[in-house]
Amino acid sequence: MPLVAKSIEINASPEAVFDWLIEPDLLARWISGFVGSEPITDGGARLGARSRDTIREGSRTLVLDTEIVGFELGRRLAVRIEYKGGASDDTYELIPQGGVTRLEYRSDTRLRGTTRLLTPFVAHQLRARAERDLARLKDEVEAGE
Repeated sequence: MPLVAKSIEINASPEAVFDWLIEPDLLARWISGFVGSEPITDGGARLGARSRDTIREGSRTLVLDTEIVGFELGRRLAVRIEYKGGASDDTYELIPQGGVTRLEYRSDTRLRGTTRLLTPFVAHQLRARAERDLARLKDEVEAGE
């Protein structure tokens, strides 16, 4: 199914970048269409934490059930996302490189049912969206440093 693999260098520490991956108020500043996140579990961002997130794409609203399946503070975040029509496993790896952080993003999306017929179109959209969102993340993090 659609696989997205992108990387970007951000002029900030891995710890500073990591905050932008887990704080709902910060997510809204760089993820296209991000409306909000409602925690399902207590205890904030941690391994096993679950939330219900809302994304608005044009006139469509998507509800995503998200679970943190990998969590290494300042180093790695992995989330499993379930939604009507599919699911994805997204991973963010943060690698320090002499004063900058190389963020490597990977998303493996699985479409279900008739949605699978849209795979080529969806793959293109996901890649373009990831590129836009990561560029916005870089701009936002660097503006705050």
